[in-house]
Amino acid sequence: WWTCTRPWAADGRRRSDPQHILQQSVSRIIETRKLIEANNLLVATDKPVSETGFELGYNEKAYFTRVFKKNTGQTPTEFREEMRRLVG
Repeated sequence: WWTCTRPWAADGRRRSDPQHILQQSVSRIIETRKLIEANNLLVATDKPVSETGFELGYNEKAYFTRVFKKNTGQTPTEFREEMRRLVG
């Protein structure tokens, strides 16, 4: 399953290894977890992007979209459409 963060570090190590996780700040770990949940909600529900973001603690759709795109390279809407194309 695709996650928000790129799974491979520049040195070829898997980013989910314990050392990489421990080097992240607590706020970054929380942000990553929220974005993974955003992925799940965007694929599994038809909720508007703004509602998905609000449910995850983002008070403004624009901020949620900016954070999502910064971490995934796609807007939430682009991500949802691509996943639905791949699955459907």
